[in-house]
Amino acid sequence: MRPSVLWISALSITSVGLATAAPKTVHDRGPAATLAYNLANGAVIDRRELLVVLEASDFDRPFERAALGQGCKRVRAFGRQPWVLYHCEAGASLVDRFAVLEKVPGVRWLEAGYLETMEAEPNDLSASQWYHKNVGQTLNMVRGVADADLGSRAAWDLTTGTKDRVIMILDVGIWGGHRDLAPNMWVNPGEDCTNGVDDDRNGYIDDCNGWDYGDDDNDPDPRTLPDGQSDGDECVKWHATMIAGLAGAAGNNGLLMTGLNWNVSLMNWKKHRSSDCVSTTNASIEGIVYATENGADVISMSFNSSNYNATFEQALKNAEAAGIIAVSSGGNGGRNNDQLTRYPNEYDLANKLVVVNSDNRDQIYEGSNYGPNTVDLAAPGTFVVSTGIGSPTELAFGTGSSYSAGVAAGAATLVWSAFPSLTSDEIVQAIKDGARRLDTMDCARTARCIRLGARIDVFGAMGAAVRNVPPMLSVADPGVSEIGDGDGRLEPGEQVELRVTLANAGRSPAFTLTGSLSAAAPLVVTQGGAGFGTVPGGGSSDPAATIPFVVNIDPACDADQVVSASLALTDHFGNPSTVEVPLTLSCAPVPVVPDPVVPDPVTPDPTPVDPGLNTSDGGCRANGAGSGGLWSMLPLLLLLLARRRR
Repeated sequence: MRPSVLWISALSITSVGLATAAPKTVHDRGPAATLAYNLANGAVIDRRELLVVLEASDFDRPFERAALGQGCKRVRAFGRQPWVLYHCEAGASLVDRFAVLEKVPGVRWLEAGYLETMEAEPNDLSASQWYHKNVGQTLNMVRGVADADLGSRAAWDLTTGTKDRVIMILDVGIWGGHRDLAPNMWVNPGEDCTNGVDDDRNGYIDDCNGWDYGDDDNDPDPRTLPDGQSDGDECVKWHATMIAGLAGAAGNNGLLMTGLNWNVSLMNWKKHRSSDCVSTTNASIEGIVYATENGADVISMSFNSSNYNATFEQALKNAEAAGIIAVSSGGNGGRNNDQLTRYPNEYDLANKLVVVNSDNRDQIYEGSNYGPNTVDLAAPGTFVVSTGIGSPTELAFGTGSSYSAGVAAGAATLVWSAFPSLTSDEIVQAIKDGARRLDTMDCARTARCIRLGARIDVFGAMGAAVRNVPPMLSVADPGVSEIGDGDGRLEPGEQVELRVTLANAGRSPAFTLTGSLSAAAPLVVTQGGAGFGTVPGGGSSDPAATIPFVVNIDPACDADQVVSASLALTDHFGNPSTVEVPLTLSCAPVPVVPDPVVPDPVTPDPTPVDPGLNTSDGGCRANGAGSGGLWSMLPLLLLLLARRRR
């Protein structure tokens, strides 16, 4: 998840300082001149909208007073940024208003609301998900090519996603009432949705699942949008719901269809006004700010504008700095993007994926754009089935590069759920490195080509992630258990069980490891194969879940020594590695030391006690060592005394 707050970095514009009140410039033009240039080159704008980018929030009130003088009323700030939206009444041209307001102290930049064009060609209904399992089935009278799919089933053996990963679908709004989308709709953890209060103080009241920019409320339901035409473009109000289903419809639930990421959080942002289905670049900018400040990992964008927008680019750069991946569609029309001006595709970002539409034969769809320099990859988007808005169980069938962007967003979060410790740029690189290279998209072989000449392969991306950021395996504990005399020493002729614990000091998991043990004399391996399961990055294997290796010690071993058994490991992708399992053997003969001779103890006979003796006289005891001796010598003393008297 991303940090909750990211303050704006400096817009990449040239400034001569606030003291002179001179306008800043982008591409050598100030805000008013930029707007006039874009209008002269065919830009279509919402003439009510004005977005000001301030140096700091301290300038908010002074600018509001100046804007009121120009007939513009403050609407709201974009999240916690000093970027503020104004609605201007009819009257003076927006260019004239810009010319006045760009000189107000504290103004960094001004933007108009440029109208955006959605990209989709919805078709009929179907239930065939060839992009997950292509066995060469015929679809819409076109026979597919076996394995021209995403490698989804192999990837699902490793992960089916996690709710910790969040995709912002920046579009017409997702209908969360669909049964395959409801379980995966993002829920704002900081908001109590029953009290009418902005609990998390992010600037939006009760934004439980996202926000409706077009109607400025917390209900981004696309079904409120009109049917029919708006400014010549069909209001495809099911657009985001289909994109969301391809990216993250719930899987393995016995319902309808499966998204690429079975378990993901779908953050909702409705850009379009319900009254006329109009969306502007300001709606996209605020959506990116919202995604950045509220924890998105991937932003999916299936629309385009031909007008460069400095604030839009800065918003995406802020998102990139927060570790967010930007996915955008390359567009429909069968044209070369290198010869067009298309944003957000062309904004200067490292963590972006620009994708176009491939079909069930691994070819760029004839109605899809392409571009050797401006498009990265292809992803399935032709006759794809996904979630609709007609009923909670409707499946819709469509074609367009918008759907390819949804697939790419699902791919990015699925790979990220398998490799949670990798950075966003490492995930993007893995998707690019693991894509399937195809002659049908290779610029050396065809003019309708793309930069990498490849189509997204999710399983291939996971394999590339392991190669780019490999696990670092070692033996944490050999788990030695002696089967012998029980003295804990590994001795000649004994058998040893090894329940090896592996440690992974790397950031990538080691998936479904299997190991084969081998050893040289004096060890003899009798049971040498075992599985270790998946060892997470920074974690260890579970020895209790591993069948032990069995090793015999040669009876002829005659010297103490430390020897190593060699454990050859292979992961889920066939990548080999080897670790050593050290064992300390006690084989030297033990010298025989004779037992010491200990003499038998001599116990003296006890002295008889005369019962007639007085044992209480002066504390003397009849059987004491001194008193018994004196009484026995009395006759001798009397005899000697008698002789002396003579």
